[in-house]
Amino acid sequence: MVSLPPSAALPSVTVVVLSYNSRQHLETCFRSLLALRYPAEQLELMLVDNASTDGSLEFAASRFPQITTVANPENYGFARGNNEGARRARGQWVAFLNPDMRVASDWLVELAAPMQRDPDIVCVASKILSWDGRRIDFAGSGMNVLGYGYQEGWGDPATTHDQEKLILAPCGGAMLTDRQVFLDSGGFDEDYFAFYEDLDWGWRLWVMGHKVVYAPRAIAYHIHHGSWKRVSNEKIVLLYQRNAFSTLFKNYGDEQLSRVLPAALLLYLRRAYLATRVDSSRVRSEPRAIAPHLYTEVPHINTPRRRALGSAGQQTYNIAYYLREAWRTLRDDGPGELWRKAAIEARNRWQNRPRLPRSPSRRVNRRAGPGRTSVDKRTVSHLIAADDLAQDLPRLMQKRQVVQSRRRRSDQEIFALFRWPLGADYPNSYYIQTLQDLAEACGIQNFFGQEQEPTQR
Repeated sequence: MVSLPPSAALPSVTVVVLSYNSRQHLETCFRSLLALRYPAEQLELMLVDNASTDGSLEFAASRFPQITTVANPENYGFARGNNEGARRARGQWVAFLNPDMRVASDWLVELAAPMQRDPDIVCVASKILSWDGRRIDFAGSGMNVLGYGYQEGWGDPATTHDQEKLILAPCGGAMLTDRQVFLDSGGFDEDYFAFYEDLDWGWRLWVMGHKVVYAPRAIAYHIHHGSWKRVSNEKIVLLYQRNAFSTLFKNYGDEQLSRVLPAALLLYLRRAYLATRVDSSRVRSEPRAIAPHLYTEVPHINTPRRRALGSAGQQTYNIAYYLREAWRTLRDDGPGELWRKAAIEARNRWQNRPRLPRSPSRRVNRRAGPGRTSVDKRTVSHLIAADDLAQDLPRLMQKRQVVQSRRRRSDQEIFALFRWPLGADYPNSYYIQTLQDLAEACGIQNFFGQEQEPTQR
């Protein structure tokens, strides 16, 4: 535990809690913040409310009159909502905390320690545990070359991942940063609304010459995706697709973007097509006899040239891995938890099993009407996301120019922080094969110092 320095040595901090219909979580969240080991005169607690309809703002104002409240007139989403809090904060530093979290009493002191030690560190990420404190939710970040992020350590025992380390980006739901640096760097991109705004901002910090650190002793507890469980999958897919593409477009240097962009565009179309699950033979002119490759696709991702990537920090998900995980779960958590995990894995594998698009059933086609084909809603999400990007291209170009004009660190210096550079963001063998082929054709593998091949996570 970090000892508490004299008040004069501690910077003033504003903790911003962003709420959207989160009343049920606010009591626990703010009770934990009021118990922080941090000088009260150096601490501002703030609730920013995104036009909740459940009485969150009124509840917090009456229950915790000592906190600052900000009422946004609309649901600004995660990015702009937190930016509004940072702009109004009185603290030299600002911490962001999701409302469905509680924190340990030394959370803020532990977050502040690395930034006090090294002026190049301008952002510190919490170790985030499950609500019961048994499993890890976040212990660092990684990203593949297409801008899709992941949380390191997710599901691992809470006692692991206990070393401080440099990471690409924080989890925006539990972090501390220098307020002026946050604002000067542009803060979270408000066009993201939600998802990957923290990944984009963290990558931007590294490009600008700053550092981001993971502090394993700064503990927060999280009800995983508590506020997003009610949101339909297709809406989340739209945000993921659009924001990941925006992230890579803005932050790569010119040389790297020239290699990644063609692959990213083709893989974007590949994901959209695979999500349709339609029978493409119905719209082809070439007979099967003269163009059989257009009718039949066999993934060759498991050919002998695929190798384990342990040296690159990536995990090969083979039978040995699953046996180890099964034994560890049975030993640590018992047969009930093993059964739960097995059921989840079986469901995910069934939903994402290698398969080509297929013709919808007759009943579905009748419902769609004559001459029409019914497609999955996620396909529409891909198309809308692509259209959003096309319409917003001039502004996206302007944002890219701003980031690149402030570049102080090369892409090569940052690539080690990706940790999962050729991980597959879409768990389908046909897609993974295309990712492998494009990474080789575009020379993307060479970014990371050795030939690498995709892994599925």
